[in-house]
Amino acid sequence: MQMYSDRLRVVPALLLIYVWVRALTAEPISTYSLSLYQGLPADLLVVLGLAGLSLLLIARDHAWWMALLVSQFLVAVTVVPSLQTQYLHFTTDSYMHIGRMKRILEVGVAADRNLYPLLHWFSAMLSEVTDLSPTITALLVVTMMSAILGLLLVLCIRRLNLLESVYRLMIFAAVLATLTPDLFNFASWGQFGRLFTVLVIFVVFLSLKSGANNTEWLLTLLVILTAAVFAHPLISLITLCILCTILAYQSITDNIIYRVSNRPILLLPPAIGVVYWLLNAPTFNNTFASIIGSIFLSDGGDSSRLARRTEQLSSADIATIDIVIEFVAQYGYVVSFLGSLLIIISLRTIFLRNRESGLQPLAIAAVAFWALGAAMFVLPVPFGPGRFWAIAIILGVFVVARDLTAFIQWSPHSQKPALIGTFAILILVAGIAAPTLYGSELSRSPSEQMTKAESSGVEWLFEHEDDSEPIQSIGTPVRNIRAYEETSDSFRTGTRPKPHFQGIREDSFEGYLLLAPPAGQTYPAYYSDYPETWDYTPIDYNWIENGTDTARIYTSGDTSVYRTT
Repeated sequence: MQMYSDRLRVVPALLLIYVWVRALTAEPISTYSLSLYQGLPADLLVVLGLAGLSLLLIARDHAWWMALLVSQFLVAVTVVPSLQTQYLHFTTDSYMHIGRMKRILEVGVAADRNLYPLLHWFSAMLSEVTDLSPTITALLVVTMMSAILGLLLVLCIRRLNLLESVYRLMIFAAVLATLTPDLFNFASWGQFGRLFTVLVIFVVFLSLKSGANNTEWLLTLLVILTAAVFAHPLISLITLCILCTILAYQSITDNIIYRVSNRPILLLPPAIGVVYWLLNAPTFNNTFASIIGSIFLSDGGDSSRLARRTEQLSSADIATIDIVIEFVAQYGYVVSFLGSLLIIISLRTIFLRNRESGLQPLAIAAVAFWALGAAMFVLPVPFGPGRFWAIAIILGVFVVARDLTAFIQWSPHSQKPALIGTFAILILVAGIAAPTLYGSELSRSPSEQMTKAESSGVEWLFEHEDDSEPIQSIGTPVRNIRAYEETSDSFRTGTRPKPHFQGIREDSFEGYLLLAPPAGQTYPAYYSDYPETWDYTPIDYNWIENGTDTARIYTSGDTSVYRTT
């Protein structure tokens, strides 16, 4: 059986080789498509999915090759869309990050109030050393982080001393957790911050599980936590929450599970980071101001995600089944993952109350991050809930893995139903996550592809615009694209037009209007049966094209620039 399983490890390796060959030889996508799934070769997607499933079938407690296969799978999922896109395939913030890297390379100084200095300086140095372009360097950084994440996933799960059957399921669960949209948006180079958050958690987890109580581990943790401050503002807050949870649990229970963590000095770097970003980062500062305002002053500024979504749904008589489908597509994986976490925690509390697993603080932290994400969904804040749900899911995988093993060891006759139930949940999550991993109609998120025509239109506008007049745009993030093109700290930003272009129709808006993919495509594709919910209709676009107050001054493919008076 051992030899048979060892031979099977070649299956995912061969499948991944096919994926790479197919991706490198396929014709690139030249035109914009709302769904990346419509542009990628069907056989490539199928084989990539089979490679992921095969990891479950052959997973055994051999860290070196299992970690290698998982890393290669995550790298393939990361890079394939970029290989298939003719020009660029990044999310909006990624262009800003590349622009900040270019600024360091050209000027030698980081931008003011840089929220991601570690990312930009590391990437700039890598670009300088390798002599690669900033855009290629961006893809290389994402690839490196994918490989590192795969290695850490397997190594951390291996340290939990799981039953082999549970080990297989948890490798599959960890990969699925990584592929959930909130944790790892593969089109976003800016995910370095979120990945670094996970990296910090993994390294802290490894250090804490060692049980060591020596200066070397303490210094290692201090260095990592200090570096984390400069990776992303939220990392300081997240690591501070996790360490406070561990210290509080050990103080209350008088049970020192992790001796090396029983040092309040570890709280110093993330605490300093939180204070620093509160004083210097407007977005971070505004988040707390919005929370305080909405709770104590009933004034949180902009409406919350829940309020905006409720308002949109209530504006039309939308069928209940359509609401359910959209909810499952966007949040089903969160409910499935965290629902299973709560079930496992409940079972352990009921049947294994006196058995110490060593992961109780992480279980508490996972539930706390889930609740914090729910609060971000309800409160009017700029940070989305996914940032915290992602951390809750990763911590939850560790907790479920260890507690599931403990439950089966306590009650051996429950092994089969427990494993079948866990497998059913994972297959459910896979069925939800796979169609929403990349931009698609099901997830109501358009593809992040930027065509050459769109890039040319943006460049033309930047070259011919009057700096004294504003820009409105649909489809292209003017703020981030301008940051991508320029190295100056001060650049004008673009805004999204009011629904039905009311600002242009009634407010005598004078300036520029940039329309690029997916402008005009999203509402007909996503809400074809509910035109009353559309912010922009074909009649609106026709008015822009033929109205007396607008004139098209540039067009390239499906990208157009208009002058409004």
